[in-house]
Amino acid sequence: MTAAVGALRARDLTVRAHGRDLLSAVEIEAQPARLLGLLGPNGAGKTTLLRALAGVRRPDSGEVTLDGLPVHAARRRAVARRMALVEQHHDLHTDLLVADIVMLGRTPYRRAFSAASERDREVVEAALARVGVAELASRRWSTLSGGERQRVHIARALAQEPEVMLLDEPTNHLDIRFQLEVLALLRGLGITVVAALHDLNLAARFCHDVAVLESGRLVAAGPVQEVLDADLIERVYAVRAVVERSPHTGAATATFLAPSR
Repeated sequence: MTAAVGALRARDLTVRAHGRDLLSAVEIEAQPARLLGLLGPNGAGKTTLLRALAGVRRPDSGEVTLDGLPVHAARRRAVARRMALVEQHHDLHTDLLVADIVMLGRTPYRRAFSAASERDREVVEAALARVGVAELASRRWSTLSGGERQRVHIARALAQEPEVMLLDEPTNHLDIRFQLEVLALLRGLGITVVAALHDLNLAARFCHDVAVLESGRLVAAGPVQEVLDADLIERVYAVRAVVERSPHTGAATATFLAPSR
């Protein structure tokens, strides 16, 4: 049996800027083929952590490893063949065809100015089909809805054929339908996925595991059903809540009552 790949780990990760810690001694592990949700209020350090995990932001101390190999010591092209990052507000100032946008995900595998190979075209077609937008291949970017654009971003990331996908607020500004569809898609990809999320109830329903940040520090991590409870919500979000199991989905569901301070 082939061993699972895509174990992403941060050890003692610290990132500083302007004399303060954006992340302080963070230690987390994303398990292969599982969806890890990064939770925490605005300014908690979720985006900084994602960029550090992706190798885009170099930590001031600590390290990030992928299957035991240091990410920041590797060449960017090599990292891009194993990890894909979909950043927040990652809009495109272009009106390319969708197929050409997804083809950008093949950049780590192509020489500069080289034509797309048959393999590249096959991977792009498969990525579009996997996220359910194969029919959009010949559409222009400007004609797409917000939900369609997010799916195209994910398809472009999939075209990198990554073992790990990192996403910053993938459901931001999407209608409820598209939020549900995108998170169900991410959960079912069969690769390691780390996503920063704001909605605790969506995280509880779709994530296998969560890591909760507060002011750059990790305050809780583990299987979602063991981590998300009323005490944690009050501690981190300063909101009193009741957490119950939904009779419809089986997931923990939080009802928010009032600010606690």
